[in-house]
Amino acid sequence: MTRRIRWPLALGTLDEDAIVVRYSTMPASPLAVQSTTLGHRPGLIESAMGLAYLAHCPANERAILLGVLSMTTFGRSMTRVTIARHVPVLQETAGEIASGVRDRMVIGP
Repeated sequence: MTRRIRWPLALGTLDEDAIVVRYSTMPASPLAVQSTTLGHRPGLIESAMGLAYLAHCPANERAILLGVLSMTTFGRSMTRVTIARHVPVLQETAGEIASGVRDRMVIGP
């Protein structure tokens, strides 16, 4: 295909939190801006490959891949009171992030 369209193509697969480029035709493309992307790990929400994956994976998988937000604190300060105070804020923030991500991608069937 690269010989026909001249643009490089890459084949990627999900690897935990990113897409890993497993095959790249950059060496065969006269339009490539770098020698290869083989082994690169484009992020799920920072790259076209990642967004394409998220748009076409099942909704329950998408929720797992996008539903993580953490707060850094000292172990001793993680009390029931701290949790009760901050969990609603974290849930609201996670929802806003998920909504923003959803707005940036086309959701598949």
